[in-house]
Amino acid sequence: MKVGSPHSSFLRMSLVVLPFLAVPASCSSLALEEVAPLPASQPAVTAQADAPPPRPTQPDGYPNLNVPVERASPQFEADERRQLVEELTDLREKHATGEDSTRALSEAERLRLLGRSHGERALEGIEAPQ
Repeated sequence: MKVGSPHSSFLRMSLVVLPFLAVPASCSSLALEEVAPLPASQPAVTAQADAPPPRPTQPDGYPNLNVPVERASPQFEADERRQLVEELTDLREKHATGEDSTRALSEAERLRLLGRSHGERALEGIEAPQ
């Protein structure tokens, strides 16, 4: 008879025991309010207080879609919209002409030159007699 490793026997045992442990927890029907009721000074919160107001419906029970929508936040004013459009148009034109890309390329080249010269200066400082 072959004896399995201790890990495999533990795994088999856990596969047998775990379903039995989960059954009592899933059958519990106690609510938190039944175990620990709210104090008298704190009013109970109902689900209807948090629910959105009922939507108007047609006589046949379908929702009425002809009701004006209530906006969640204020919309852009005309002058704000115009200003944003101008800013975005300017950025688009800059990008199309390549001003930003040439500036970025020149910056990259400057950093490459700095890296080369820094390496040479560092070697000179290390090799210099003191």
